[in-house]
Amino acid sequence: MAVCYRRSGNPDKAIEELKKVISIDPRHPQSRYNLGVILIHDKNDIEGGIQAWEGLLENIPEYRYRDSLEAEIAKMRAMVESMKPKTK
Repeated sequence: MAVCYRRSGNPDKAIEELKKVISIDPRHPQSRYNLGVILIHDKNDIEGGIQAWEGLLENIPEYRYRDSLEAEIAKMRAMVESMKPKTK
């Protein structure tokens, strides 16, 4: 359902649906992954997306795509750091 909401241009409703699923089953990997994607790409909430993905890795240590997700998190963190103003 969340994917349908996202595709129809309603990311807020998609997020709401994903959070419902996660509250029922905290170990549902696809919901946690999709939440991160929507937060990052549709809501421009990189920190929120990182938190969603870190929650996935925390709740599902055996996650099949762990290495690639950890690399993506590192990439997102680097992006956040590069956007911060430089202090002298």
